[in-house]
Amino acid sequence: MYWMFKVISWLPLSVLYRFSFLIYVLTYKIFRYRINVVKENIQNCFSTMSRKEQRRIISSFYRNLSDVVVEILKAPSIKKEELEKRVKMKNMELPLSYHEKGIPVICLTGHLCNWEWLLMACSLHTPYSIDAVYKPMHIAWMEKLFRYTRSRFGARLLPMRDVLKAVIRNKAEIKAIAMVADQIPPEAEIQYFTNFLNQNTAFFVGGDKLAKYMNAPVLFVDMKRIKKGYYEIEFISLTENAEQDLPSFPITESYARQLEKRILASPQDWLWTHRRWKHKTWKWEKQTVPR
Repeated sequence: MYWMFKVISWLPLSVLYRFSFLIYVLTYKIFRYRINVVKENIQNCFSTMSRKEQRRIISSFYRNLSDVVVEILKAPSIKKEELEKRVKMKNMELPLSYHEKGIPVICLTGHLCNWEWLLMACSLHTPYSIDAVYKPMHIAWMEKLFRYTRSRFGARLLPMRDVLKAVIRNKAEIKAIAMVADQIPPEAEIQYFTNFLNQNTAFFVGGDKLAKYMNAPVLFVDMKRIKKGYYEIEFISLTENAEQDLPSFPITESYARQLEKRILASPQDWLWTHRRWKHKTWKWEKQTVPR
């Protein structure tokens, strides 16, 4: 399977995009891939919208997801020049300004647009390695394929379970840590809830903990879809100095607000197939954290 997908990736994007509509029809129209989860998420997050508007978002989401699937298929062999043409950096000078001062930086993003291309594109524009936090996959060939793809342009992959040990051991070597921080924390690890898209939502708080330990600035990495196959990346400052932040998890809260703002602007570009709200309260205490 590993080599089959690598061979498929050698096809031009213009050819792969021809399969995008077929993927859309199969996932949305025929097999209805996680359609009940997507519908429930959209309805709960946009309860004031009409059913017609909700259906339009759902359909657009599956169209965009189909494009992202073929773009990820292309990732193992996409050339540097093509990736640079398709993913533009709006203000790369912001993270690079910290690098020039010898200051490590933490970058938080979400499952927006094409998060796989995002890491690869950022790696192309930095003179240092990005330590990308990820969840190892259980299927061996998929783990091998995604490790190869994500590290093609210099990123170093850091399993989530090893983050703290790696930071303690290699604090002086780390220049940038990147995390897709909108994943669902295990129930036993939930430490923070906030109102997100009209629902009580649990978030990982690793960004806060790492930033305070490293005294590092934190950036939100926003990715926008310009048109089919073309994106723009912008870095937005969440905090300059984590040690000066007084509330318990202010970075996580700021991250949630930036991510929410981005989703509301373009809901079809977020990944709606996950059961993001399966934990809405702590088991032992019902709590809602207001905005």
